[in-house]
Amino acid sequence: MSASLSRLAAQAATEVRLRLRSPATLVALAAFLAGAYLWLPDPNGNATSLSWDTPDGRLQGPVYTAGYVGLGVTLLSSVLIPLAGFYLIAGSVRRDRERGVGAILAATPISKGEYLGGKVAAHTIYLAVVAALGLVAGGVMFLRFGRGAFRLSDFVLMDALIVVPAILFTAAAAVLFDVVPGLRGRGGLVAWFFFFAFFIIQIPILLSGALPGARQTAARLPPYDPSGSASVQVLLQRSLPPHTGSSSGLVFHTKPIERVAWKGVTVDAPFAVNRIAQLLWAIPAFALAVLAFDRFDPARRRLRLPRRRSRAADSPETAPSPEASAVASTRLSPVSPAPSAVRATAAETRLLFATASLVKWPLVAAALALALVPAEATRYIAAAFFVLLIPVISEAAAREEQLGTRPLVASQPGIPSSMVLWKAAAVSSLLLLLGAPAALRLAAGSPMGALAWIAGLLFVALLSVSLGSLTAGGKLFSGLFLALWYMAVNGLPEADFAGVLSGAGPTPWSAAWLGAGLLLLSGAWGRERARPA
Repeated sequence: MSASLSRLAAQAATEVRLRLRSPATLVALAAFLAGAYLWLPDPNGNATSLSWDTPDGRLQGPVYTAGYVGLGVTLLSSVLIPLAGFYLIAGSVRRDRERGVGAILAATPISKGEYLGGKVAAHTIYLAVVAALGLVAGGVMFLRFGRGAFRLSDFVLMDALIVVPAILFTAAAAVLFDVVPGLRGRGGLVAWFFFFAFFIIQIPILLSGALPGARQTAARLPPYDPSGSASVQVLLQRSLPPHTGSSSGLVFHTKPIERVAWKGVTVDAPFAVNRIAQLLWAIPAFALAVLAFDRFDPARRRLRLPRRRSRAADSPETAPSPEASAVASTRLSPVSPAPSAVRATAAETRLLFATASLVKWPLVAAALALALVPAEATRYIAAAFFVLLIPVISEAAAREEQLGTRPLVASQPGIPSSMVLWKAAAVSSLLLLLGAPAALRLAAGSPMGALAWIAGLLFVALLSVSLGSLTAGGKLFSGLFLALWYMAVNGLPEADFAGVLSGAGPTPWSAAWLGAGLLLLSGAWGRERARPA
């Protein structure tokens, strides 16, 4: 093995070991396994991942064959890998920069391509492990509800052709976002969501012609589809019997679903060639990352003009005398500090909002709009509101740990003895303040709706603080929360933690999610107490 490949392999192996040892990995794997399990609901209910309306008005869905279960897992992975998976791997270059590892690497012979290539390789392996759990969940569902013979190819072949290009593109894009100024911070987490929605989902669908209501013969495999979601829709349109409408993804229906035999999708040579060609889309993202990477060289960072000091300030003739300094010091107003946990919480709440950069203004606009827009538009504004919250609160509980200032901050008078509870109180206060206009409007029409909204806000606050404290970062919260958010906005009532995202109205699930948040907070608090002083 050449020296270049050896350095790249060492970089990737180190990164993978660090990730697999992290508690965040266990939580992420468990969450993805649970999501995959929910994605394939009980076939005896009114929910399904694939259904169509027959010309005579019946609602049909496939029986749980190995091909259908494998396709359901593939549909889930094609969305969650580029969406939630990005948040699980993003920030590794920034972490090296902030912890001083980058300065050490800058003094080694490793090149930009070797360093970033190792990151892409590590991200790819990590996401492959996460995606493999979807197959495990699919196997469990087939054992419970499956019919017919089990063929491993029905699981592995389709999933590999769709998910492998999605994993590689997501890994390269995460590295690109890590090295581009303006995208490698918290603002990049919001930017990726809109990049995902438009460039990864909408553009491939437009290129394929697989639009709702389009003729089956009009759909074609798109030349650009790194996630594979549009390509799956093309195969579905070609495979379904005559129908007046179809839906894929987890959808809840109001009438029973007639389970029928379905021939499944056909994986032919043109489809395989198209998916293999999608691997090439990772190359431009990686090349741009290499070009933009400064290799931790301070001289290549964005230049900042130093502040000019006035000559008068530097002149010894104008420097204040010791006597004048003593007089000036006696004129200072007396300070009577009265530190308390309440004031510390209020100060942290103000700090969270002040450090939210420009994203705080769209967030405030969305919070006010929730009190003004028509009722039918509430769920869409609320969806945007929760997405904009992510960069504001994702790292709130991990800020001191990331900056190495935890002992200093904890030693200040008035800071509560438990930083977990302190952060939870501050983040909850911020979210309740932002959500107050919507709560007042909901209370006027539906007290239960207002309670569900408040419970959802508290759940989001507790989830961010708990996961941020347990993992010393905000990526796990960002990824898991967006996965839950995605299921809620796609109409899954069980995932609607705030009672306004699914369109089903308030349900007891809001209280259940709040209870889950309290359990997570208890775990984070217990881990904090168990830590050595």
